[in-house]
Amino acid sequence: MRVKRKKLIVALTMLVLIGVPLGIVYQRSLHHAQLGKSRAKLRSHLQALFVYAGNNRDQLPSADRWPDALIEEGMLYDYLMESEYHDAPGDAYVYVEGVELFAPDKIMVYENVGHWREGVLTGFADGHVEMLPHDEFNRLLAEQALESP
Repeated sequence: MRVKRKKLIVALTMLVLIGVPLGIVYQRSLHHAQLGKSRAKLRSHLQALFVYAGNNRDQLPSADRWPDALIEEGMLYDYLMESEYHDAPGDAYVYVEGVELFAPDKIMVYENVGHWREGVLTGFADGHVEMLPHDEFNRLLAEQALESP
């Protein structure tokens, strides 16, 4: 009876020692995959805005017409408006109107600020996407708003 109990305890201990790290790796991998999909979607938004501007005498859509103008012209699809993070209320993506194209430090589109614990997925006017810590994102967006006419 003691031998069976010891074997059972050893087996359960091994399951825990193997299962917990595997669960952690799985969760991190899932999070990383979701973040990668969101980055790709945000890049699609930026690319669509660049193409739109190229087709419209370097004019970007107004905030009222975004994203409808891009969807109507077939540059953006409805599924690209849904984030991989589905739990936060509000719009998945926010467009910042009045940004000049190719400005490397100007925020053009960003994902809902409540989506990612580690920061805000941010698309810049030069086409690159970054995960900014919340405080840095808020500072950049506030500076940008003060510079706007």
